[in-house]
Amino acid sequence: MNSKKYIYLDLNHWIRLSRVHIKGKGDDSERKLYDLLLNLADSEEVIFPLSIVHLNEIGGSRYNMNLRKNLAKTVIDFTKLNCIQPLFVTAQYEARYAVIKVLAEKLDGIKQISAHNLLGKIMSVKNQYPYFPIGKGMRALLGHIPQLINRQTGEEITEGIIYEKTHEYFNNPDKLIELASSEYMRTQYNSMLVDFKSIIQNEKRLTKIRENLDKTRKEDVKFTQFIHWSIYREIIIEETQKWSKLLSINLEEAIIIILGNETGIPDKNSILNFYKTMPSIWCCFKFERFRDRNYSREMTDNDIFDINSLSNALPYCDIVVCDKFYATAAKEEGLDKFCQKIVAHKLDALVDLL
Repeated sequence: MNSKKYIYLDLNHWIRLSRVHIKGKGDDSERKLYDLLLNLADSEEVIFPLSIVHLNEIGGSRYNMNLRKNLAKTVIDFTKLNCIQPLFVTAQYEARYAVIKVLAEKLDGIKQISAHNLLGKIMSVKNQYPYFPIGKGMRALLGHIPQLINRQTGEEITEGIIYEKTHEYFNNPDKLIELASSEYMRTQYNSMLVDFKSIIQNEKRLTKIRENLDKTRKEDVKFTQFIHWSIYREIIIEETQKWSKLLSINLEEAIIIILGNETGIPDKNSILNFYKTMPSIWCCFKFERFRDRNYSREMTDNDIFDINSLSNALPYCDIVVCDKFYATAAKEEGLDKFCQKIVAHKLDALVDLL
């Protein structure tokens, strides 16, 4: 291999690797594949990022704690504490960049100069971290850097034994294994399923409405519903509010500028084009669209896990290996070409790809 590769695996493929890693099972081809991937992971020629979705699923995929711990150990041993931050955090960063980029292009005068300066600061950071959602340790997994505050002075602690011990904890693989296999994570998983039930029921209701519309309106209505019911509208408005305040622009004016076409008026294409500048949000919409239009297929809680994790991974990992349904979704919706990534549904495909 000439350069480092970032590869995302869904839980089913981790389970397959775990059979060899923990139990020593598998035929010659499986062991050969296992050896290849583990050697590449050990040398960090390949980065397998761990997702918070993996921890959620591990917590709920096995009733026995030892089984959960074994699966978690496999994932941690391969990922080497490389973690991908949660989707909503990735979406915030994408929205922050997308909004200031459009404002820098469309404003004029002194405000355009100010917007370009702000964009330059974002770009200098963005160019340093092409895989920006992926980092080391639990901090990346949770999407934030913990702050230690001295209670007496109110100042942040940035050095010393307390700082060192805290950051050792956050980069301790045993702590991640403990978290993934804990009863707490299992409780969280079950709590999420309760929330997912209502989301799935609502999606089914909205899909039933769209089923009777003509083809063009189905996608338009789906996009409207997606934006209305998802958190992304709030994220984009929040980021627009921050930039418009810095640039002394009215929020409503900023929204019209961002969503407007060449004549300054928002239309279908200009709105869609803006959302395409935020790849994880666009992937999320397209995955949901593909799922919803397969009317004979039953929606499940796992769909939410899959869509969240894949939308986060596909724009930023070089290769994504997932189940056949979503691999098909990525290709039919053109997301592999949109993100310029490789999508496969078989773990064995990595032998040729690597």
